[in-house]
Amino acid sequence: MMGYVLLIVIAVAISGLVYSWMRFWVPTDDGAECPDSVVIVVKNLNCEGDSLNLTLENKGLFTIDGFILRVNNRSESQIGIYKIEDYVGDIRPGDVLDFPESSANYPVDDYYTISDFMGGEPTLVDVQPWIIGEDAQKLYCERVSSQSLDC
Repeated sequence: MMGYVLLIVIAVAISGLVYSWMRFWVPTDDGAECPDSVVIVVKNLNCEGDSLNLTLENKGLFTIDGFILRVNNRSESQIGIYKIEDYVGDIRPGDVLDFPESSANYPVDDYYTISDFMGGEPTLVDVQPWIIGEDAQKLYCERVSSQSLDC
């Protein structure tokens, strides 16, 4: 019986030593985060029929590598839950983007058709910017630009 107690005490002591040693070797913070001065705002927003038209502006100090556009159809929502677009492209400080835009990647005819993504009219639009970090990883910014919508 005394051998089992001694074995358990030794195992707990070794695990405590391993834990305190590993605490210093395993990083607690990856250090990669989106700068606070990355800001994208919704300047103009309206819906015509089944299409969503919006104008975005980069008001920050850094080039944004892309953004996620989300909408919600609940009347008292605070965040967008239906992801419509994950836009990829450099948006320099001061740049203004109009959607829908005519380009080879996004034909105007089928860009941002709301009925494909949710049932009901959208009531909120969220835009969350992201940048590419030093290790080629997407860093999603905490600052999200939201605007209510009345279709």
